[in-house]
Amino acid sequence: MFWVGLAACGSTEPGAPDATAADLPQPPEDTSVDAVEPQDPIVVLQITPSDAIGVPTPPEARITDTWDSAFLAANTDGFSLQPLIRVVVSKGLVDVGTFTSEHVYLHPESDADQRIGIEQRVYDPETETLSFLPARYLAQATTYRLVVDGLKSHGQVVESASVAFTTGRFTDELTDLAASADDWDAAVTVVAESTSGLLAWTAHRATLHAGTPPVLPWPAWESGGGLLNEQSITAEAGGAPVTLAIGPSGMYEGPLPDGGGDVVIRQHFEMFVPTGIGRVVLGRYQSPWLLNDEQLLVHGPGESARQVWFTLWLPEGDPPDGGWPVVLYAHGYRSHRHHAPLLAGQLAQAGLATMAVTAVGHGGGPDGWIELDGEQYPDGGRGVDANHDGIYLLEEGMRSDPLGPSHGAIRGLTDGVRQSVIDYMAAIRAIEAGLPDVSTSANARSWFGISNGGRIGALLMAVDPKMPVAVLNVPPTESFSPLADTWRGLWSTIFAATAPPLTNGAHPQWGDFDEDIPFRGGPVQVGLSPGAAHIQAYLDRYRWATMPMNGAAYAGRYAVQGKRILVQIGRGDPVVVNPGTLDLVREGGLQATTCLFWPERSAWHDHLGVEAQPLVHVFAVIQPNGPNWHPGVIGVAAREQLAQWYLSRGEILHDPDPDAEAGLFGLGDVFEVPLSDAAFQELDSSFGYDPAQLYGP
Repeated sequence: MFWVGLAACGSTEPGAPDATAADLPQPPEDTSVDAVEPQDPIVVLQITPSDAIGVPTPPEARITDTWDSAFLAANTDGFSLQPLIRVVVSKGLVDVGTFTSEHVYLHPESDADQRIGIEQRVYDPETETLSFLPARYLAQATTYRLVVDGLKSHGQVVESASVAFTTGRFTDELTDLAASADDWDAAVTVVAESTSGLLAWTAHRATLHAGTPPVLPWPAWESGGGLLNEQSITAEAGGAPVTLAIGPSGMYEGPLPDGGGDVVIRQHFEMFVPTGIGRVVLGRYQSPWLLNDEQLLVHGPGESARQVWFTLWLPEGDPPDGGWPVVLYAHGYRSHRHHAPLLAGQLAQAGLATMAVTAVGHGGGPDGWIELDGEQYPDGGRGVDANHDGIYLLEEGMRSDPLGPSHGAIRGLTDGVRQSVIDYMAAIRAIEAGLPDVSTSANARSWFGISNGGRIGALLMAVDPKMPVAVLNVPPTESFSPLADTWRGLWSTIFAATAPPLTNGAHPQWGDFDEDIPFRGGPVQVGLSPGAAHIQAYLDRYRWATMPMNGAAYAGRYAVQGKRILVQIGRGDPVVVNPGTLDLVREGGLQATTCLFWPERSAWHDHLGVEAQPLVHVFAVIQPNGPNWHPGVIGVAAREQLAQWYLSRGEILHDPDPDAEAGLFGLGDVFEVPLSDAAFQELDSSFGYDPAQLYGP
């Protein structure tokens, strides 16, 4: 007898080629198969059953207890929706020509005809291991059968084998909360209004004890979007100004003055008044608070509620009957709601109001303020000093420990995203309760989210029926792809912090480490770099643990609910890499409503130079940030696409560059609308740029 099982994370080591059935772990009751002759090649899908969901236990303390069985078992009730699967083939090398979706596939246990192929195929002859991912995300709480049938070894067909496993539930918590959202207290308080729109923002960056020698984490927030370049950093102790020497690098390294109590450090921004804005409104609303210690989403109520501050930009002139249609704005990671005015101004010219909210853990500490017509009001910064060092990092409180491989870091990010979704669901109810001159109709309501705001929007659009139309600008997912992007240094730090370290030899082109993950759509990769399997296991478990914030896991709900979603991506974006966004596009069926921006075809690219192209968050043309981020007319055209999408309720996908031959924005079709099959395939299997440009030789 032999047995089959699922190596969902790739963390178990393959058995020796001459292992007997007695040497192998004993199977669950439903996975035994018929006996075969000992001389026949044997396929073993290896697992060490350790609990009800079969989470494998690492054979060594290679990865910290962040990824142990107990953690995953406590946070899921089944396997990942896109697990890394390993098949151990003992007693014979595999003919890789048969390692295809024809011979290795999955299907729901209840429907053998509904086959799901495999992608990102790797065969490692040294360990006789096949590894791959399902070609599509699997459904929640569904039993699947993995089938190996027709695989060949040395020209002979390997004995057929299969195993059943059940996926977990990852989206139900938010779905259940959305079902109760109409019962939340949606009271809105309008604090101030201005027809001049003269705003200034002073963010709370740190509160430090006197006499300590801190190193403050500048550079600070970027200007742009809604902020002018003029800015200042100020400090006070005991209410009196304190002079800080900020060095050329933007970092303060001297001792704080003795006496006078704590030193409060703030950063001041002037904000411009966009053309088309007739009135600015500051206010707050209540949102259910379900985080515990700023990290964990509890199963049940946390504090009853917390107040969330918003800024509302209204168009000039009299509102239409019923009020202005409104766009709910969600900023990117490490940003804030004060990057919204540039977009809000152009939307206002089209007759659309914009309501902006700061996400959990962002916007600086609580002791910041807004000046409106010379009067000061609380800004409502949502940063949290989670490590008690006195400094409010740009996202501290959403991701409390971004450099540590701890439970708190994973849940902090995942549940910070989900708490932000809750806050935006509460904002929708606040709009329904009534804002000045804003329509309460769902048919007059739309969403805009950029980068992490796109991630939040991907979840919101799946679970909340009261937001029918959206634009998701460069939305990320937790894709299983090479880490050749601007987060590679962070991953290197995380890998170095495991015990023992996961860091292996540097990638020959990208450096730091070698994860050896192939792209989708390629041929079978033969061989793995030393240590790469352990890194892949870590990343696979990371994706499993963070599945509740992965928009691709939710995207199957879009069509069922009739959502109209425009996705904007930039070719070669190194911050939110194209393969990650395309995970969401694929699972949501959004290719026909996806717009691709080609910077290398544009005058913007000519201005920046070829070398600079990979260094920008490409579709930030929506809200330019600084002197190198100003594509001028290109940004205006991209924002016009948004306005047309909102005004038509998702029926008109405007092409901002209808006459490519005229060279309006450069050479060629700068905006590809909709995304072509050729571009989809190319960007699904590459980053759209040469990583050597980003990382050097």
